[in-house]
Amino acid sequence: MRKITFEYSEKCDLKSFIVNVLGGDDNGNTISCNNKLYTGNHFVSNVQDGISAILIDGKYKDDVYIEQRIVDENIIGLYYFNAEQCVDITLDNSIKLNNTQSTNLLLVDVGLPIDFLCRKGTTIYSVCIFVKKEFIKRFIKQIILYDPSLNALFNESKRSILFNNYLSENSLELLNDFKKTTYNSPFYEFYFKALVFELLNDFFIQIQGDNYFIQNN
Repeated sequence: MRKITFEYSEKCDLKSFIVNVLGGDDNGNTISCNNKLYTGNHFVSNVQDGISAILIDGKYKDDVYIEQRIVDENIIGLYYFNAEQCVDITLDNSIKLNNTQSTNLLLVDVGLPIDFLCRKGTTIYSVCIFVKKEFIKRFIKQIILYDPSLNALFNESKRSILFNNYLSENSLELLNDFKKTTYNSPFYEFYFKALVFELLNDFFIQIQGDNYFIQNN
């Protein structure tokens, strides 16, 4: 089993990290890899000031244990997974989501440790979006009916977990439609940025419902 530790901050060079850890060829914003551990592509984009995103599209050739740490307390991570096999996820070293069907999970983490166990043969298609807290806070207050309970997301003295146990139908449809876009399209990054904003918009709609919970630590 291969163990990977990924520490993200606003100053993190995502492309360099991926190339150093997984190997592969750096072709602009796309990193293509085919080695003993992994085959597939990563696409990295600085969507706008305060928002960056990674698309992961590939297959693991060995068991991989990924430790993900957001070292910047002002960053929120949104993780959209669509995998053919179950993935074991551990949140904050204590909350275990074993054998999770990844097509049914939308997870938002605020700075807490997340560990992923991807087994050999797992094919995964994932979009990870990293957003500054202030952007989320400003957007929620201005665009939607603000729920005071969401203040927990922006408590600087605590870390929070907010997640659904499924992807909305709209988010899943957005991901499936974007899969049809080829990497060599001259407008690929433009379409990817549009996808990120559409996923964020759907998230802001879903967060108004009752199918989420916030845990402070």
